[in-house]
Amino acid sequence: MSVPAVPLLAVDHLTMRFGGLAAVNDVSFEVRKGEITAVIGPNGAGKTTLFNCLTGFYRPRIGRMTLTVEGGNYYLLERMEGFRIAREARVVRTFQTTRLFAGMSVLENLMVAQYRELMPASKLSLAGLSGIGFYRRAYRRAGERALYWLERVGLLEAANNAAGTLAYGHQRRLEIARAMCSGPRLLCIDEPAAGLNRRESEQLNALLLEIKRQHDVAVLLIEHDMRVVMQISDHIVVLDHGVCIADGTPQEVRADPAVIGAYLGTVDTAVVLPARGDVSREDAC
Repeated sequence: MSVPAVPLLAVDHLTMRFGGLAAVNDVSFEVRKGEITAVIGPNGAGKTTLFNCLTGFYRPRIGRMTLTVEGGNYYLLERMEGFRIAREARVVRTFQTTRLFAGMSVLENLMVAQYRELMPASKLSLAGLSGIGFYRRAYRRAGERALYWLERVGLLEAANNAAGTLAYGHQRRLEIARAMCSGPRLLCIDEPAAGLNRRESEQLNALLLEIKRQHDVAVLLIEHDMRVVMQISDHIVVLDHGVCIADGTPQEVRADPAVIGAYLGTVDTAVVLPARGDVSREDAC
């Protein structure tokens, strides 16, 4: 009998309070490498608070968030400053609203994301100023990685355009490319399909599936678009008023009475939610 692999991320009894309000209340779940885990729930359910705890914006006093990496080493995220979570644990996030460097070019946005590799190679800018040694090789690798991701997200021809001039859907894809350039173990994406049309949402689905399959990255996704969630998720966690009310596969979650009552609506509505692999049905949420 095989022993299940240790999850990349284990969240255990996480609680985050603001005064008397428990925005996240005793939440536990796991995220596995090479899978897409979606966190869903109505507005105010605690989804973004959860992301803020994982990425160091908030410091919860109750619960544990363990990121286990190669060789069995691990990071306790609740004990780390935000910059260390991104730099050392390599938990990287995007936000509900785009946060690009609007005045920089598309390519420069991706180069800036690779400071973790470029800064040590520059020897505090001395090698960078002379353009020799490790820095030159590191800069070349960073440029190749940036161009690779621009091609993957369909923005190679816009490499020299200011990021702020891109259409909204292109900016969302650029943010994901920038996050991938930083070499994440866990990619936390906050509502990437918000504001996208159906064609752009389908392109987003394809991109996230490619990231999962080809780049050995776990994806943790907050999303309201049920077409995105049900099409690409391996695992879904459902929050309601800060509490986890369901945790399972898309098929299990869409049939869960607690989820139907709290979020998906009536049983009739739940029945027509798009199942995984079904792109022919109209959105139900």
